Amino acid sequence: MESVMPDNVHSIKNFKDSKKLKLYVEHLTVILRVVNLSIKGLDHFQIYLPVHAIITTMKEQKTILDAHLNKYKAILHERGVK
Repeated sequence: MESVMPDNVHSIKNFKDSKKLKLYVEHLTVILRVVNLSIKGLDHFQIYLPVHAIITTMKEQKTILDAHLNKYKAILHERGVK
């Protein structure tokens, strides 16, 4: 089924989506930097079980954030956005 929207409308939508994705990539990069610093800062206190649990949770969530970041970067790369 063909789209009824003209190409320029798709271009505008892709531009807005790309702009939003670039913002997500920037935010996720900063968030991951903060999470990495937090993990490194707490690493010395891993001998305490509650702190160890926090670090483990942070590492698990960091993995999820990394996956999202890579997905958004791949979409931007496909669209040729720098």
